[in-house]
Amino acid sequence: MFETDKWAFTGIDGQISLHKWQKIIDLITGLFSAPSGYIVQVTSKGYRVVIRSNEGGSNFETNPILPPQTPLFCKHVAENNNILYVNDACNNEQWKTMPEVIEGGVQSYLGLPIHWPEGDVFGTLCLKDTKQTRYTDEYFELIEQLRDLIEDDLALVYSYEQMREIAMLDSLTAIYNRRALNLLAQQKLNLALRLGF
Repeated sequence: MFETDKWAFTGIDGQISLHKWQKIIDLITGLFSAPSGYIVQVTSKGYRVVIRSNEGGSNFETNPILPPQTPLFCKHVAENNNILYVNDACNNEQWKTMPEVIEGGVQSYLGLPIHWPEGDVFGTLCLKDTKQTRYTDEYFELIEQLRDLIEDDLALVYSYEQMREIAMLDSLTAIYNRRALNLLAQQKLNLALRLGF
């Protein structure tokens, strides 16, 4: 069974072109004239940036994990499973004490949840700005459409994992079939050759 609470994109799998996600984030930040944009994954272990704007990509495995109790705008989005737009955080009683506002200088935040195909929250797509913003309905529609592209990619990964599981497991015993054992054996042989054994 595909586990949505595990960190995605660890190791080299090539199932999603993170370069495409990087283009989406860079496009959003350019269109919204925002200095920073992020795709953040949320699990029970915490929060981790998958893609960040204007940095030529994000090495996911080296990004720090922020604990689940960390007060973040993204935490609010993920927990409430709803869009959050704060256009003037410094003058808003609810948000002005957030570390992102006090330490990071965030004045404006727009974030919306990204979902796995079965509805679980994958994480957030968000923009942060150091100045007050006034986004129109068209901006909200645009960012929702771009979020849908990301969710389409997650649906492909989900479907791919399900098909691979069906192809590699015996339906009666739920153990690896001959095809899976041959594939795993070949992977181990290739690894041994690379390591010089």
